[in-house]
Amino acid sequence: MKIFISIIFLLFSTQIVAEGLVIHEAMYSGIYDLSTNDEELMLRIHPEKKKLYDAILSGNVTVPKGRQRVQVTGLEIRVNSKVGLVEKSYASIVKTEVTGIDKVLGVNGFDAEGEPLIYTMNDGTIRVVFFNMPPFSSKNGSKMDLDKFSKEFIATVRSGVSHDDREIFHVPNPDKNTEYKIKQFIEAYNRF
Repeated sequence: MKIFISIIFLLFSTQIVAEGLVIHEAMYSGIYDLSTNDEELMLRIHPEKKKLYDAILSGNVTVPKGRQRVQVTGLEIRVNSKVGLVEKSYASIVKTEVTGIDKVLGVNGFDAEGEPLIYTMNDGTIRVVFFNMPPFSSKNGSKMDLDKFSKEFIATVRSGVSHDDREIFHVPNPDKNTEYKIKQFIEAYNRF
């Protein structure tokens, strides 16, 4: 069910080619040049989304097209750079090892399809990575006001937080309690 829902979501940005279907994922950062930083790019791909991407890469994903099924043959990630939009093949970055993580803190009760993760990095910064925003399996679902969520998240956490991409928050100056403030905020949020 999870892969099916994810494929439906990803089909909003696809291109039919003779060999099958190529999916395009867009990622943005106002902090990092994702066109040259494959480790940061891989860090931003939630583990549940990575499972889907790996299934695409292995040729195990098809989607309906009329009465037939079309194989998803590729995944391109479009990222911003100083020179404009750059396309990177997922296959070209999938083996990139993410070495800068010092600690991972899980969150519960926000999105059963893929709970958010709080990464404390070796450099002391924090990244919060969501599987999907709005979450697939939330009480509020697609009715969730992302702008309101972002403003409340930033006001609660402070520490110079920026909402760096739809599913990414960056905390450049966390204090010793920041990761727990983030966890408490996210776990309580979906109960409203």
